[in-house]
Amino acid sequence: MFYHTKITGIKETEKGTELLISIPGKGVKEEILRNRNKKGLLTAELIVDDNRSPSSEQIAKFYATIGDIAKHTGHAPEFIEMYIKYMFCKEKGLETVSMSKKKGTMSLARELITYLIEFCFREDIPTLDTLRNRNDDINAYLYLCLKYRKCAICNKKGQMHHWQAIGMGNNSKKIDDSDHEKMCLCEDHHLFAKDAVHRMGKKSFEDKYHIYGIKYKE
Repeated sequence: MFYHTKITGIKETEKGTELLISIPGKGVKEEILRNRNKKGLLTAELIVDDNRSPSSEQIAKFYATIGDIAKHTGHAPEFIEMYIKYMFCKEKGLETVSMSKKKGTMSLARELITYLIEFCFREDIPTLDTLRNRNDDINAYLYLCLKYRKCAICNKKGQMHHWQAIGMGNNSKKIDDSDHEKMCLCEDHHLFAKDAVHRMGKKSFEDKYHIYGIKYKE
């Protein structure tokens, strides 16, 4: 889940910094609470908008992917861009979003690229380059690969694999694995990953290919 939020209050305490966050939209509370872990706790990744302009790399990734969608659907790139931005703003409760260096922000550009990647996964849009190279938020990308069962390396149809060992004698189909790291890989790249990890180790593999296991709950 990804939300564009407003921080409406901030206070320093002995335990740290407390934030009051406002998220627009209906049904958000129920959706968030469904993601509590087995201890009843909620965790989240907070990215604070620092108002920096979108980077040239972000802009290039966005428009390259818009071009791939346009080529696949037969619609003009301008129409695809307008449609994607409209749907993104509608979902996030925004009035407008821009990828220009004068009007846009780096954090919103990151969210928009993630939205674009999810659109491609959901609609099975082929892209000239893998979406692994188009992503601007690796954690969000790996989450979407698991959600849509797309290989994190090549984007072909994949299966969820436990990247963090379940433990000797445990049945992965019967235990609660919500706190275990997972990764989505196609059959070929699953075998490739196992061989690569055996040769170079898990950490070296993750650093080289820029993918890793994340916690994911169905």
